Amino acid sequence: MPWDLLFVFVIVLIGGFIQGTSGFGFGLVAMGFLPVMLSIKESTLLVIALALVASLSILVKIYKHIELKGLYLIVGSALLGRILSFFVLTSYGEMEILKQLLGFFLIGMVLYLFFQKKKSSSSFVVKPVIPIVLGLMGGFIRGVFAVGGPFFVFYLIND
Repeated sequence: MPWDLLFVFVIVLIGGFIQGTSGFGFGLVAMGFLPVMLSIKESTLLVIALALVASLSILVKIYKHIELKGLYLIVGSALLGRILSFFVLTSYGEMEILKQLLGFFLIGMVLYLFFQKKKSSSSFVVKPVIPIVLGLMGGFIRGVFAVGGPFFVFYLIND
């Protein structure tokens, strides 16, 4: 038991360090290693709880600089995606196939980021459907695998 706790602590510490230095990546690092010792359900709930604390502390510091009007669609869609993911996680969170799906998702995300061509943000057309789809996908993936951030980053960078 103490080694398991130490393993979890080290993974969370490394993920927190990466988040602190780069501004993102805690969920990616933590969910890349925590399912080795824990189930997807346990890993996701732990990472979401820790990320919530970190996000709230950041929100308190920068609240006055946030433009809320531009976030309504994507945040509302993300909440709907989180609700849908709750049912998937509670029903299938202990299954080994979710660990495989998480692995494929993480590898796919790395390959996409590695092979994507640099595009200027002016070519991105903002339509109401884009934040809704990205919000649903990000909320669902965040709720199941705790790594939905790239969908939000893609939208906010190209907004």
